[in-house]
Amino acid sequence: MKSGPLRIHIWYESSTGGEPHGCSHIRLLRPFSHPSLAASFTVSQGPNLPEPLPDVVIIERLWDYRCDSEADTRLLERLKEGGCTIICELDDDLLSLGEIPDEQAALTISQKMWLRWLLRSADGVIVSTPNLADRIRRMNPHTIVVPNALDERLFMASRSISGRQNRSGRITFGYMGTFTHQEDLLSIIEPLRNVLARHGDRVLFELVGISDAAPVRALFADLPIKIRIPSVADSIYEHFAGWMQQQLQWDFGIAPLVDTVFTRSKSDIKFLDYAVQGIPGIFSAVPAYSDTVIDRHNGLLAMSSETWEEALELMICDVNLRGRLARQAHQQVWQSRMLRDCAGHWEAAVRQIHTRRPS
Repeated sequence: MKSGPLRIHIWYESSTGGEPHGCSHIRLLRPFSHPSLAASFTVSQGPNLPEPLPDVVIIERLWDYRCDSEADTRLLERLKEGGCTIICELDDDLLSLGEIPDEQAALTISQKMWLRWLLRSADGVIVSTPNLADRIRRMNPHTIVVPNALDERLFMASRSISGRQNRSGRITFGYMGTFTHQEDLLSIIEPLRNVLARHGDRVLFELVGISDAAPVRALFADLPIKIRIPSVADSIYEHFAGWMQQQLQWDFGIAPLVDTVFTRSKSDIKFLDYAVQGIPGIFSAVPAYSDTVIDRHNGLLAMSSETWEEALELMICDVNLRGRLARQAHQQVWQSRMLRDCAGHWEAAVRQIHTRRPS
């Protein structure tokens, strides 16, 4: 079995066949382009396979939105006959989507069948959380957990830590999320409205991404909120990392998450997004965050409407608490959740799957 640099090709997920999604950058493209892995891998990416065939092909999630099982079966057979190791990468429990009524973004039956086939056909699977690994191992026992980490090349470690009001004395807090997280935000709409109404012009709530939905705008009516919409160029992950560091001057962030079978396998990416910038956060007390966030140490945990309102009030009123949480979370992420320290986990996972595959 080859012991030197491996030739790896990445088939990333893309809605239009063009620009990779943000999760593609975080989970695959940034790790495998990290300088610490330059001597270990030669990496290519995109829809077209290089010639000669690579040693390893990594397939992300719903890479083929057509879910053409017949064509993809022939393709995987060709790869295996050519000696390629096939690895599937999955960062969400997509197979559980639609298990509760009215859940958004459910896959079709044919998409779920295709994904199950891919997971079973792969030589191994890499996932982002232990809960997700437990579910996927039913289909592929060779499943390895590699937690999310951020690329230090995109962030400023020296950014001043939150915990102080801006010059106007107004407390600004916010939420980032795509339209698929609308239900998560709506789950805490009552405590949000109560706090915003109580503090009036003393606070400002900013929404990024999810906020363009008309129903969400209507729910806040005349309360103090601000819509932040990055340009198309700034929405590309590498540019978005810079945009949010320049534009989001928040005293704290929030990350509500409804507790479902699907969300129990999600990762703590919002904690990383906030903490890397020195922004303290309030997080739902669900597995995605409760394994990382220690209440009142590196963040606040809340679950019910009552505890969410209490946490919002506490974060707005206690500047010292905000500063303490921000510093602890910032230090934790920069010491243990950046690619300079974590990229090697990807190499270990790939080589473990590659070496166990028969020649």
